[in-house]
Amino acid sequence: MIAQKTSIRNRQIPQVRLNLPVYGRSTVFDSQIAAWNQQRFSLIPLVGGADSRVGKRPAIRWQPFTRRLPSSTELETWFGAGDRLAYGVVCGMVSGLVVLDLDDLQLAHRFARQFPHLIQTFTVQSGVRGTPHLYWRANFPVRTRSFPGGDLKADGSYVVGPGSQIAGREWQVLCHQPVRPISREELDAVLTYLMPPAQPDPEPVTPVANADFAALYGYYVDRLQSRNEALFRVACLMRDRGFTLDAVIDRLAEVHACQVSPSGAVTEAFSQRYGEALRTIRSVFTRPARRQHVAYNNDQQPVSRYPNAVREALLLRRDGAAIARTIEAARLMGIGAGAVITEPMLCRLLKGIISRETIRKALAACYEDGQPVFCPPENPRAVAEIPDGMVRQNNAILSGGQKQTRQFILPDAATLCRKLGVRAKGSDPITLDDVRSSRLYRLALHQALLRRRPGTYAQALLASRLGLSSRSVRRYNEALGVQSQPTYHETPLLWINLDTVPSAGDIDRFEIRTGGQFLLDDTGKRWPLKREIAAQLLSRGHRVSHMRQGFSSYHCGDAVLKQAEQAAVPASMPPALATIDSQPTACPAAAHLTSHAAAPEPMQHRPNLTREGPSGRRSPQQAVFTRKNASKRRFRQPLPDSTAERLACRIHRLIDDMTLPNARRLVDTYDAASAEAALRKFRWLKAHRHVTDEAGLIVTLARTSWLARKRRAAELAPAPCFHAEPSRKRRATGYVHPKRDSLRQSSTYRDWRADFFGWDDPLADTTTEAMAF
Repeated sequence: MIAQKTSIRNRQIPQVRLNLPVYGRSTVFDSQIAAWNQQRFSLIPLVGGADSRVGKRPAIRWQPFTRRLPSSTELETWFGAGDRLAYGVVCGMVSGLVVLDLDDLQLAHRFARQFPHLIQTFTVQSGVRGTPHLYWRANFPVRTRSFPGGDLKADGSYVVGPGSQIAGREWQVLCHQPVRPISREELDAVLTYLMPPAQPDPEPVTPVANADFAALYGYYVDRLQSRNEALFRVACLMRDRGFTLDAVIDRLAEVHACQVSPSGAVTEAFSQRYGEALRTIRSVFTRPARRQHVAYNNDQQPVSRYPNAVREALLLRRDGAAIARTIEAARLMGIGAGAVITEPMLCRLLKGIISRETIRKALAACYEDGQPVFCPPENPRAVAEIPDGMVRQNNAILSGGQKQTRQFILPDAATLCRKLGVRAKGSDPITLDDVRSSRLYRLALHQALLRRRPGTYAQALLASRLGLSSRSVRRYNEALGVQSQPTYHETPLLWINLDTVPSAGDIDRFEIRTGGQFLLDDTGKRWPLKREIAAQLLSRGHRVSHMRQGFSSYHCGDAVLKQAEQAAVPASMPPALATIDSQPTACPAAAHLTSHAAAPEPMQHRPNLTREGPSGRRSPQQAVFTRKNASKRRFRQPLPDSTAERLACRIHRLIDDMTLPNARRLVDTYDAASAEAALRKFRWLKAHRHVTDEAGLIVTLARTSWLARKRRAAELAPAPCFHAEPSRKRRATGYVHPKRDSLRQSSTYRDWRADFFGWDDPLADTTTEAMAF
């Protein structure tokens, strides 16, 4: 073997001439490998053998060679021994190659008659089907795609190379001409010819009288108080039902021109109103008709309204999110319930929305009784009869005996409710953007519930309906800006019921959990839940209450708290409109929670007495800048106030567990006066008591000092929260920063980087040959 290196495309590309021994393989094999390598095509070895299907599979992990060319050593390893009888040519930008793989001989003849100039290129005959492979050069990115009767091999795909032998059949060269370059316009013409045409718009199923559309127009005028909006909605409905532009103008233009303004304040001429109707109707027909089996919201976005009970039951399964997202995405793309679908159809239709792995997981899902969620049809149709137009032909003649594409039935809501044992009580709208990931899907359901029904919920309840943990629900609340207000059950304490409070000894002895419980005196100060503290407060004349935290109250945004004024609407829709009004604009979503998700009604509770506002935490609207999201570098520098900086240094020297940046955060959060008072109290407590958590004690003292100062000034503001900077993780053992690495700071390394910038680091191999060429 003779190897010579040349620089191609700013990369090191080996140019190889092979002198390989031949053992049972044709001379075309060796000559084509050498020719392909000279033309800078990426080659990979295939399995080969007696199985025509397995033999086409790569013998190595071939994805890296879609981005780079194989080296001379790799080619020698794969093909030097002479026992490899099959190889593949990688298509796409790495080779600048596009191959048209025609699986139908009749289609190949029609293509030759249609494009006689494009077949004057290097052509290979398939060893299995005997159909041609047309090789073209393309200097622009091309996406791999399939069509009825063949495939276009481009980025991310490969073809069997000429001279390969699989299952006793050889891929032979039909035309030895050089590989012809193809332009974008020529490739677009090829795809236009090979791809199936779009289906025509459906015709109206049943004729509708003009009076019905006129009545619907009058209904929308009274409801929306807008003539143009009413005309636009009725025109959209007629367009979606298959009416032409002229038919809509004949039925609605004169009705709109004669309609009196709802307010009656402006009187316009008939010609002006008629011209306005023509412009509105024509604007409707500038967009195509909306998909059938799909509902739309007020923003003209397709929405899915599967029952919430079905969604909650599916999310309790491990594969439930994949099932729910696949079903709702299919419905949003216009596939009706009960329609016949296939995996390739869903993969092409939902590309960029649902991944192939999610679709496969959903199609393989089963109920508890073992029945599949996506049942196969009783009488499967031919793939060509599926009204998708994107599924390739896989019959025995065209596919060479390959496995037929499996067909499934898209389940409807009634079947899912019966199989899952739930009842359909209500639904929330889900858009196409909400099903792009499992997290977005759960976020949309969580937000829809809190917008539709704000109230008091247990956090475990909100987590169980989404199949999540309580920690995940808290993250969802922060992401959505959900405002929560804690509630407390108050029990006044007197000497007669003081025994209901456990003593300090009982808490330690019986391991009583006191989380969410505390004592509250008449000054608003909180105390630990201990009988001794309550007795001492009562003896001093304070009013003491036993506070138990209950479920929090949640609501999403401020819009849900305001009652929107509803315009006067008719009591009921005309009976003739019930069959044609397929897009109700104000369809109230029924309040729904499953039987296991019933929210308890709150008892008499007392709101948070030490903080104001809807939540203990700051909402994103109230606090754009908080100390929690402040830059870490801000507190790693000295504070601008020298007095505050000296105070922070004193706190840091006195408390070992508090770093200097956290001490600065403390002084900045609770001003210098509160921090100074807290420091004096801390010194006294440390001298008279045993303190276990010094950092936590100084923060608590600073907060109480801040609240006391605000209370004396008659300012009832919530105390700011102290967010300490988390400790930095230790670096791995043996790690050396590049700036302190003597090898990388040497002059030899800098000279090498200046000469060979962009190459792999040769310092991994310290031999002299590794840096020589």
